[in-house]
Amino acid sequence: MLTLVGKDLRAGALYLAVQVPLLGLQVGEGLLTGKGFVVRSCLTAAILVVTAQGLEWNVGAEPFVHSLPVSRGDVVKARYATFLLLSGAWLALMAVMALIFASIVVTRGGVWPAWFALDGALTGVICVGVFIPIFLACVFRFGMGKGVVVATMVLGVLAPLGIRVVRAGDLAGVIAAVGAVPAAAAVVLTIGFIIWLSMRLSIRFYERREF
Repeated sequence: MLTLVGKDLRAGALYLAVQVPLLGLQVGEGLLTGKGFVVRSCLTAAILVVTAQGLEWNVGAEPFVHSLPVSRGDVVKARYATFLLLSGAWLALMAVMALIFASIVVTRGGVWPAWFALDGALTGVICVGVFIPIFLACVFRFGMGKGVVVATMVLGVLAPLGIRVVRAGDLAGVIAAVGAVPAAAAVVLTIGFIIWLSMRLSIRFYERREF
């Protein structure tokens, strides 16, 4: 499985090396708009994962992968490991960038940016932790082409509902009521369960697909 993860990263190394700085500049611009930084960070993390999956589909490498002495379950697990590695590293990098920016603002006599808070970080984790598992499950069920269409339709329905839930729940208010640690733990456990469930479904879907 680790070999497959390494293959994904090596295959997309050149493309990602060009894309990451460009996306980083766009996200950096979002620092000036606050909430836009959170949104762009989430979108970029998703783009990196989709890119890693799309490169293999674009060159038709799936038959080659299945000729290797690995099970389809291992192929799925490798994709999810790549997802966690790429998105986790990107969100961590964005958190460091935001921390540096906020610190500069404070040292120059400004106040700590209201958008750089735990609720913003948890919102980013929730967005990426819900979007990517749905995308991967659809891709392993229908293939990259149809899977993207189906995932877009599903997310198009879920996005307005998610926005309503976030607004109604007032994540900052929930954190203030229950505490930062319990709120963060609840989000991490929930997203972890979603990823696990998505991976189990993806394994079942992929084992039943015909090529």
